[in-house]
Amino acid sequence: MHTIEIGGVAGSQSGKPVIVTTSWDDGDARDLRVVEALVERQLCGTFYCPVKPYNDKPAVTKADMREMVSQGLEVGAHGISHEIMTETPAERLDGIVSGCKAYLEDALGGAVPMFCYPRGRYTRQAVQALRRAGYEGARTIRMFAT
Repeated sequence: MHTIEIGGVAGSQSGKPVIVTTSWDDGDARDLRVVEALVERQLCGTFYCPVKPYNDKPAVTKADMREMVSQGLEVGAHGISHEIMTETPAERLDGIVSGCKAYLEDALGGAVPMFCYPRGRYTRQAVQALRRAGYEGARTIRMFAT
């Protein structure tokens, strides 16, 4: 796997391949329109879903997630109830990340290798909890001001 910073896209003029990933967080049912658009265009995407609906918004269902996977999209973990890892006591992290993984794997009938840190925030303890739970990777964001 090869990743680049978004600024590296400018280097695409050099003839090097450019990889673009798309992801949506929070398991919002309104993202089903995005699913349709991606499938129609034969594009990939990852949808990071918490177990419980986030922010009282309509959430995707287990059936929705199974349909996403059957259409070639990926579903990743996003906590039980969108817990911010930097605000969560370290002793709760294992239960959250392993519980989310178990719920999604049961719902989907397959492995859920990826996790997205809610709000992009994480700690060393959160990274260790993900490793113990068997995740293969995690996604975050880098915040900055322009």
